[in-house]
Amino acid sequence: MASTIYETLKAEIRSGQLSSDTPLREVELAERFGVSRTPIREALHRLSSEKLIRTLPNAGAFVGMFTWEDAREIFAIRQVLEAFAAGLTAQFIPPGSIQHMQDLLERMSHAVQARAIETYAVLDEEFHTILNENCNNKNLMQIIDNLNDQSKLADLRRNQYQVPGRMEESLAQHRKIVAAIQARDPKQVSNLLMIHGQNIFGDVTKIDLPNELF
Repeated sequence: MASTIYETLKAEIRSGQLSSDTPLREVELAERFGVSRTPIREALHRLSSEKLIRTLPNAGAFVGMFTWEDAREIFAIRQVLEAFAAGLTAQFIPPGSIQHMQDLLERMSHAVQARAIETYAVLDEEFHTILNENCNNKNLMQIIDNLNDQSKLADLRRNQYQVPGRMEESLAQHRKIVAAIQARDPKQVSNLLMIHGQNIFGDVTKIDLPNELF
């Protein structure tokens, strides 16, 4: 039950349904989920360990403790790991998944033409999920997923598409990545992912963000 509560609260935090500084009171949560306070404590402890909430002595738990500086550090780590994973993917990805990526490129192109930022961001997440999930290394996948959760990467990617011309540039980079994967060129794929990650981070920093991301 603690795992279900954790997943529910994490989803609400990431979506913004539970905004920064929202108090997470054990009694209220226990009543909401119809459980004792024990699984609530377990879920809150897990959220705290992932820096999704903060716990203050004599005050309780509150949503948010993740700063821009935290994101800066995690982005750097994630960028290297995702580039490494993509290089592995170039060696192991099956033809069906490559076709899936090509289909995504077509849909992303339509989203760019329509200036549909939210749609493009969702497709971009799916694209990167394919890159990570086909690396043939489960432990690496889990580490990247955890880092993505901590840095609220999905939200930051959405923000950076507000930069003029960024979606077009992103689409062009994605096309190069797919071409390198089709050529089964691990080194080129890794290099392209490093460049792609640097561009994402550089553009995100151009946006006026609060010190606390959520």
